[in-house]
Amino acid sequence: MSEGNIFHGALTLDRLYSNRPVNGYNSYTTPVKGLYLCGSGTHPGGGVMGSPGRNCAHFIINYN
Repeated sequence: MSEGNIFHGALTLDRLYSNRPVNGYNSYTTPVKGLYLCGSGTHPGGGVMGSPGRNCAHFIINYN
């Protein structure tokens, strides 16, 4: 991939915490029922750690 980003977007101040990946989609949910976001574009960001997937699974188990 040419000029790609492992974090699916720069980790700038306006795209951290509750604004990842964009404002309004910060709880791993989407407008499509049963479709959740768990990639490195979500909080806490990318890298090789698996935290976005773990957090998404935790959200699904505990809040749905």
